[in-house]
Amino acid sequence: MTSGKGVRGWSSLIDLLDWITSKVIRFNTWIIVVVVSVTVFAGFSMGRLEYYDDITSFFPEGKKDVELFLDVGKKFGGLDIALVGVQTDGLFTAQRLMIVRKLSRGIAQIEGVDSVVSITEMRDFEEHRSLEGESSSVIQDLIGDLDEEMDEERVEAIRKRVMSREHIVGSLVSTDGKAALLVCRLTPGTNIKHTADSIHHVADEIVEDTSGVRLYFGGAPLISSYIASGAQKDLTSLTPWVVLAVIIVVLFTLKSLPAALLSLLVIGIGLAWTMGAMALLNKPITLVSSSLPMILVALGSAYGIHILSRYYSILEARPKGADRAEIVHETMRQVGIPVVMAGLTTVVGFASFLVMDIQPMREFGLLMAMGVTITLVISLLFIPAVLSRFDLGRMRIGQQSQRIPEILRHIAQAAANRPVIVLVLFSIVMAASLAGISRISTQTSTRSYFAPESEPILADDFLVNSFGGSLFIQLYVEGDILDPLVLREMEKLEDYIANLDDVSDIQSPTMIVTMANAAMMGKRQIPETREQVEPLAFMAEDDPAVRVLVDDQWTGALVQVRIGGFDTERANEIAREIEEALDSDVSTSLARVELDRVTDPNRRKELTGMAVTDAARRMDFFLSRRGIDHVGATEIAAVIEDEWRNAKVLKSDHFRREVEDMMKLSILEDELIYMADDEQIDELTARAIATFDDRHADEQELYDVLWDFADEKEHELERLALEKRAAGEASGPTGLRKAVQTIRQGLVEIYRAQLATDVLGRVVKGEMPDRRTDAGRHVTDKTDQHLSFLFSGTAILPEDIAKADGLEAGKGKMKVAVTGYPLLYQEMNRSVLWNLNKSSAVALIIIILLMAGLFRSVRIGVISMVPSVTTLLVTFGILGATNEPLDMGISMISIIALGVAVDYAIHFLWKYGEVAHKGFEGALRDTMHTTGRAVFANVFEVMFGFAILLLASLVPIRKSGGLIAETLLLAGIGTLFLMPVFLKIAHPKVFGHPDPSPPDSPESAPGDAMEKK
Repeated sequence: MTSGKGVRGWSSLIDLLDWITSKVIRFNTWIIVVVVSVTVFAGFSMGRLEYYDDITSFFPEGKKDVELFLDVGKKFGGLDIALVGVQTDGLFTAQRLMIVRKLSRGIAQIEGVDSVVSITEMRDFEEHRSLEGESSSVIQDLIGDLDEEMDEERVEAIRKRVMSREHIVGSLVSTDGKAALLVCRLTPGTNIKHTADSIHHVADEIVEDTSGVRLYFGGAPLISSYIASGAQKDLTSLTPWVVLAVIIVVLFTLKSLPAALLSLLVIGIGLAWTMGAMALLNKPITLVSSSLPMILVALGSAYGIHILSRYYSILEARPKGADRAEIVHETMRQVGIPVVMAGLTTVVGFASFLVMDIQPMREFGLLMAMGVTITLVISLLFIPAVLSRFDLGRMRIGQQSQRIPEILRHIAQAAANRPVIVLVLFSIVMAASLAGISRISTQTSTRSYFAPESEPILADDFLVNSFGGSLFIQLYVEGDILDPLVLREMEKLEDYIANLDDVSDIQSPTMIVTMANAAMMGKRQIPETREQVEPLAFMAEDDPAVRVLVDDQWTGALVQVRIGGFDTERANEIAREIEEALDSDVSTSLARVELDRVTDPNRRKELTGMAVTDAARRMDFFLSRRGIDHVGATEIAAVIEDEWRNAKVLKSDHFRREVEDMMKLSILEDELIYMADDEQIDELTARAIATFDDRHADEQELYDVLWDFADEKEHELERLALEKRAAGEASGPTGLRKAVQTIRQGLVEIYRAQLATDVLGRVVKGEMPDRRTDAGRHVTDKTDQHLSFLFSGTAILPEDIAKADGLEAGKGKMKVAVTGYPLLYQEMNRSVLWNLNKSSAVALIIIILLMAGLFRSVRIGVISMVPSVTTLLVTFGILGATNEPLDMGISMISIIALGVAVDYAIHFLWKYGEVAHKGFEGALRDTMHTTGRAVFANVFEVMFGFAILLLASLVPIRKSGGLIAETLLLAGIGTLFLMPVFLKIAHPKVFGHPDPSPPDSPESAPGDAMEKK
């Protein structure tokens, strides 16, 4: 036997392996007992494994977007939002409303659920008007107490109240009144899978045996739970079929049932030890490491296959009764080094994960390296121990068993005899693959992970059709949220966002403040002063729907933006559009500017024009959000300028009638002043309107007008009040002055409302919204808000402009940052490609160096990488050509391609080097009949096993199974048929010419042939 001992570089290692094999054979029983015992212990330890589903751990480290998301999540109690949809044929019945309440309160009690928002748990702001027109506000539960004995009249009243709330319809209740939505916010750090499973269990239990009600579960936490449960279910149901396929293929190839079972047993032991070690090291199963068993089977099975194949090859060449111990010795001498090197290169491949910036991926690389090492050691120790201890019989060699190696040899020989054709075809395939790789995208839609009729897809369709979607991004606003400047600019940003395609709903504190103001003051708008905002915030702060949108100090707020579908790429585009708007359309640093302080008339006109332009843009955004057809922002600004400059309101009959009615009510009925002659009310009205000549209704001028029409009793009361004030006996406005202020405020309100109506009448195309409806009042109130600066004389402008003129009169600053799961998914996708390139480059460089050192030849080292590089390029070329996006799971296929293909190449080249003295054809024949058979067996064993995963219900498992099968096939083709072409070209320069008198033993080490040259 002239094995590798003739090679100085490998003699020491071969001697070491020979010594280890001797000890294994001597203590084979003890080794078997120890391995079995440790396996049993590992099996029990596996029960301690836990599933870790914190998706945030997969976000790239050191990224500002990731740090922002985590900080905001802590500040607001988490950004994990689970959605439970309730579909009925009619929601507004006593029974269905009771179910929604039970669901809301039952889910709220689950550990890990921070809050639940639904129509049955919401507070409501409502304005009540008396017959006399006086208004009062009421804060109450939206629905109140429920019982199954409610009569139809009460249920109908509930329906009308709920369906009249614009911020609820389309958000928590569908527009057709047949579906409700529960928005469940999870506590940060909670076990998402456990909480999601509990939500499923509690919800299903509540609606059990209830006809006409169907539940849908959506949102990132519930989708993650579905993936984990689906993967576990698929792997549990398909594993027996994978095992059966492996046994059949190995049995067909090796012609030995004991060999097939032993090969499978080694894989199982390696898995048990690896998973047991994970449990002992307190390493939980993550979304990535859950694929560890599949990949370990794909990589680790090759070691046992090669040892068993070589063992049976030697066994069949020996007479019956041959010493099994000697055969085991010879087997390990021939395949020991290539098996060790194959394992080492695979370990290097996974160790390259350490350069990644995602912690679970680094940990996965270390765990896989550990698993490969364990499987390698078990293969080198347990298989020789079993083979030397037990007689597993002989492989039945016949015509059929020789057919496969001969077919493989003929194909490889034919390819090698036509190198030009093969190399041209190879170049074409590589060029096409590179073209496909250039089209690879990391943009993924979560929807593509699931089968068309699966629960997540049905839930997504329901949520999109009924509520506009299930995907959220958040705007974190930092500043004084009670400042009207901040609130109004937030509202402007929200109106802009609402007009973006695919944005279906927005929830923010501005909505809460607006509704509270409508209830208290009768106007659905943001107040003009902080003093007016503060009591509204106090009213709303105990509402659970408010607590998730603003912090306790009102110094930070969240704007929840809902996006239709699972499309994280579109969510990322929306985020970028929002950031662009923050640079151009929305100011984050504002100041109030008192225009009366501007002495230069041209500058005052310029600043007023800026304010008008800003008001026009706000109106444009708002009307677009409401779906009202209107002219563009430039034309809106022209209309505002014309209406205000020319005081067109004062000329309208409607304005005069409104003022006349107000004057009669205030003076004749409420008797704010005593008139000398009630018949002069019309003349008084005309004089009062005339005070609007400067469009500001001068208070002193109006005082003088009312004095002229007051009777002597009013005059006497006013003189006495003025004398008391002059003497210091009284303070504050006099009775007449109070009446003047009240009437002036009424005049201004009428003017403002009429101006808003007139502007709307000119900018809205088609029919104006009816002011008597909630929608009509909302549009008018918002237009009035946008035009309020015309009456206050205080414009809201960017701070830098105000500072340049020295006109600051109060500041309103805010910082806005966009965050949310979809953005981090995109960051993670981008990181996948970068990490793939880094880890693959590191692994390739190290493996090439190892191959060149192993075979003592740079040429052979390069040839050994042909299967790996070919497999990598073709696999990712196919992904690009088929528009299959690159995700974290697919990126790991690159390491499989490197590991498997290099393993095959090492075994093939090592055997080829042993028999290279026979010349190319002789060496190819011997290699195909030994290592070629083993490679073929391993390819089809694992390929068919993983192909069964194509039957999985979960698309990622199907995809992974199909890609691994395709990768193994490509690696086998590259090793068995493509590498011989390059070997034939390199053979004379590396191995020399055929030895005219070859040694008796065909098993010479690769270095022997190389050194002969």
